Amino acid sequence: MGSLWSDVRFALRGLARSPGFAAVAVLTLALGIGAATGVFSAVHAVLLAAMPYPHPERLVLAYATFKGEGSGLSGHDCFDYAEQATSFESLASHLQFPYPLPLTGGEKPENVRTAFVSANLFQTLGVAPALGRPFAAADGAP
Repeated sequence: MGSLWSDVRFALRGLARSPGFAAVAVLTLALGIGAATGVFSAVHAVLLAAMPYPHPERLVLAYATFKGEGSGLSGHDCFDYAEQATSFESLASHLQFPYPLPLTGGEKPENVRTAFVSANLFQTLGVAPALGRPFAAADGAP
């Protein structure tokens, strides 16, 4: 333990003799630790954290490929798969808009992210809507 303290004192004396080097060393360590923390936070949020649904291991995202290019399923394909597939307990679909749309009715319009979804989306995910009522079967009629 005595040699550890003497090594620490020696390092501190060396850093005190060259404050520019000490500042660069501390800045480099701070940037490295900050970058590692940021990367881990992003990886944890995207890859490691469980999805906020009951039984997330049972959810599957399906998409079509045409000539090597991936794309979403068409609405007709989703209805056909829902009627004919026996491997799935439930099949729901969604189409996310690429840009926000205005929501009016309050004091001022607000841009919100929107999507077309099938009537059984909440049931398939095992969640309840945050506001309002769940969709009725008639809401999803083609």
